[in-house]
Amino acid sequence: TASDSIKVLVVDDDPHVRETVVRMVENLGHRVQSAASVEEVRALWGSGSRWNRVICDVLLEGHSGLDVYRFLQACDAPPRLCFVSGNVPDALAETIAALDSTDFLAKPISIDDLREMLAAGNRAGP
Repeated sequence: TASDSIKVLVVDDDPHVRETVVRMVENLGHRVQSAASVEEVRALWGSGSRWNRVICDVLLEGHSGLDVYRFLQACDAPPRLCFVSGNVPDALAETIAALDSTDFLAKPISIDDLREMLAAGNRAGP
């Protein structure tokens, strides 16, 4: 329903993956923005954009999803972040697993897993 709609940011440096996830989120009835880099996330936040959830690839060109996580954690009322990846180095996986207020979905993302993760985060949010 419309009252369950949340605002989601999709962060992935692969345009095909980014657009696929954006379409999936839209098909679930949520509002969505997208970014290709931590710099774009900073610019969107700086221009006043806010999200209930952020879906972020673990490995971004020149950065990692951890950079996005750290930026958002330093902001007022940071959104819950869901990391996505098809292949995470073990050390990075351990770091991510230890973070508060994060989720993880393996690529390729299924629509059912995406729906469940967004619904769970929505219940916990404002």
